[in-house]
Amino acid sequence: MGSNIVEKAQHDLKRFYTRTAVGELLVEQLGDIDPIKVLDLGAGEGSLSVAVVRRWTGAESVTVDLDPSVIDILHANILGAGANRHLHHIHDILDPALPIALEKHGAFDLAVCNPPFFRPTWSRDHAQIFQEANLADACPTIADATAEILFLAQNLRMLRDGGKVALIVPDGLITGWRTMSFRRTVMEHHSVDCVMQLPNYSFHDTEARCFILILTKNAGPTKRVKLLRYDLETGLSDPIYVGRDEAEQRMDFDFHSTQSRRSGHITTLRQICAEVRRGSIDTVARKTATFPTFHTTDYREFSDGLIALADASDLPVGRRLVIAEAGDILMARVDRSLHLKVGIVMSGSAPVTDCIYRVRVPPPHRVRAFDALRSPSGAASLLAVTKGVSARLLGKADLLDLPLQLLT
Repeated sequence: MGSNIVEKAQHDLKRFYTRTAVGELLVEQLGDIDPIKVLDLGAGEGSLSVAVVRRWTGAESVTVDLDPSVIDILHANILGAGANRHLHHIHDILDPALPIALEKHGAFDLAVCNPPFFRPTWSRDHAQIFQEANLADACPTIADATAEILFLAQNLRMLRDGGKVALIVPDGLITGWRTMSFRRTVMEHHSVDCVMQLPNYSFHDTEARCFILILTKNAGPTKRVKLLRYDLETGLSDPIYVGRDEAEQRMDFDFHSTQSRRSGHITTLRQICAEVRRGSIDTVARKTATFPTFHTTDYREFSDGLIALADASDLPVGRRLVIAEAGDILMARVDRSLHLKVGIVMSGSAPVTDCIYRVRVPPPHRVRAFDALRSPSGAASLLAVTKGVSARLLGKADLLDLPLQLLT
């Protein structure tokens, strides 16, 4: 048995327990299939398996989890849902020999999975897991090899060709700039059928924004992807469909729904050669600074977005400061309402904190770029590309590639 998870204490498994409603949503999107054997890796107390068994009572349910304390409640939950047969294995999910341990079951028709979200210590065995799942190019560096990608690879190794896997994944895997290689590789070899954006707080003890990713093994390349969004008040959205190139960039409903409503000339800050720099003064240094600075809390003084800075003098020599000057667009990088905190410097100059992006746009595009970022559609796009729930975060690459509608 591998040691990647074995060495972790039970309280440190970083598992997110699925709410019942998420399992039901997942099952509803699997379509008209009739699985005979279903696999659930990292099953926990069995929320996903319970949802599967309630729909397909005749299916054989096979679960795997390293934690022996969940066995009794897991077994009771699955049998209570109407399963004819449930078999459980205590095993390390990241063990490359896991398919051998489960080989008596044969290839599975369906796999459901709610993996823990963490970055395991890299092992050479992981390369074998990726290779056998046709995901060898999914992670450009070992730092990109997260547990959820490894869990997906393990599921794919044990599915039959044409079998389906439905996986709960974090926001970064669906929207992140660093995970474009993952999305590209998955769509090259497998068919990504559906990506559903879940409400915040879909899981106990975490605010993380999560998604349901459903794909069909070795049915690639993907031609188009169905995107959905589930809201607690309005329910399930109508689907929108995006092509493979669009899905490689991002797979979230919020982002693509805002783009589908756009018209006119669309560009990005990158295309108009804007320079984006993050401030260098942290919160502690700001409080002790002897010179004026600009921070996210200062936007409230300029509700119209037109910023007048107090000229900073006597700046420390030799310190690398990012100075905002007239014509610079200042945008919040970290803040609950960062999509609304966009301003342009009209006068003065001052260093900005590390919670602020200084955006320098070439003069011919400056005013139109500012208006686009301040517009309702610009705010919606910014909100769509941010990550987090309480303190939201805007990535530099996401900002540079944010589609902007420049008015003529």
